[in-house]
Amino acid sequence: METTVIHTPGHGSGHGKRYKPSKAAARGFAKKSRRTIKNKDQLCCANTIVPKKALADASGNTRDQDYHNLKQGCPVQERKTKERHRLADVPEGPCGIPELKKLQAALPGYHIKIMSIDPPHMTIYAEPVPSEKTMGLIKKDCHYDGCL
Repeated sequence: METTVIHTPGHGSGHGKRYKPSKAAARGFAKKSRRTIKNKDQLCCANTIVPKKALADASGNTRDQDYHNLKQGCPVQERKTKERHRLADVPEGPCGIPELKKLQAALPGYHIKIMSIDPPHMTIYAEPVPSEKTMGLIKKDCHYDGCL
């Protein structure tokens, strides 16, 4: 993860309009770097992992039909999300570190990496042995989004 410091135009110089960056921009996450998961259940972690896995399987090809269907939140995403929980022996509901470890164990050959957008802005989970198929997730409060 990289941090970029941006000079604020007009700040401290007494002229020009003040620019106040959004919290996400100040934290280094532009709006386009997140794929927000909109769900009414507590399965946002696996809901994020399922399309990220499809994207990794498609070698990053965002035009892949399976990835496209999953990121749109089609009924197949819900079915695959619940299947992911079942295969990992994780009860359907919110995921903490113990649940993430089980989800990771059920995905050999993939690397789940979770970064927190909340202070202290750090990686909160990463499998010790990286893989070529990395799935980056962003955690804000108790919600997970995909990291592009």
